Amino acid sequence: MISVLVPSRQRPDLLARSIESLGDGDIEALVRVDEDDPRLEDYLALPDVEVVVGPHHGYAALQHYYNELAHRARGDWLFLWNDDCLMQGDDWRDKDGCIARNSNAEPRRRGHPMQLIGSSLGTLVVAMIYYAYRDRAVGLVQHHRMLRERVTYMLWVMASHVS
Repeated sequence: MISVLVPSRQRPDLLARSIESLGDGDIEALVRVDEDDPRLEDYLALPDVEVVVGPHHGYAALQHYYNELAHRARGDWLFLWNDDCLMQGDDWRDKDGCIARNSNAEPRRRGHPMQLIGSSLGTLVVAMIYYAYRDRAVGLVQHHRMLRERVTYMLWVMASHVS
């Protein structure tokens, strides 16, 4: 399963279109929305999307949103996505799919083109998936190592007091 992680604010319509462009399949869509978002009810009404509501961090702290969603994700792969992205083609799950590009042919948002994902070999999104998955795995290993060290230290302290 692929967990699609999407922070969003005030754009449930774009988000619905973006998630729909990913197609059907073994996908888990996780969306992080601020608790003060004026369109929160619209997000909660979206089908097939798990909405995570939390405090506002702002765009400068986007990594907090992705990290929160990554901890909730159940998929084997993490796919960092934006609510204004559209997937072009159905081959994006293939190893030969995915190249990120901009297009002026798509509707514009505040003067910026929407992002599109094409259907030829691309390393940008593949690298994002790999590094997100790798960072999550490394974080879990480090956490378990820290716990083992704490338990070992506690056992050493208890043993030294007993003798």
